[in-house]
Amino acid sequence: MGLEDRINEEMVADPESFLESHFDEAARLFRIFQDGSIGLKDDFEDAPWRERILIHLIGRRYAFEGGKADTPTLPYDYFYSKADVDDSTVRKFMNGLNDDHIVEKDDESGEWKLVAESLPKALGRIEGLNG
Repeated sequence: MGLEDRINEEMVADPESFLESHFDEAARLFRIFQDGSIGLKDDFEDAPWRERILIHLIGRRYAFEGGKADTPTLPYDYFYSKADVDDSTVRKFMNGLNDDHIVEKDDESGEWKLVAESLPKALGRIEGLNG
């Protein structure tokens, strides 16, 4: 095995490895339906809006990787419907997640997606997940 192959095999992290290593934690948060939509599990239905948004972002990424969604991204208006605050507050929150490298905006669509490598950070922000 050459050095390039060894680096790619042993050092380069891919989205699947992050999703796989945190599968059990994520599975406690949501269900993925056949149409790719996300349903929060009972323990998280009444979570604060910020956490619900994170759960939907995580769920969408898993739905995409599982072949149930066409893209890993979600538009702003999707988040507006999940939060009980004004739209500018949601935009500020999303921009903060972007600054923290938890999400990124797709250049073409302008939609948001979870950065798979930041899944542990996102999970860490969800109350009750580790307790």
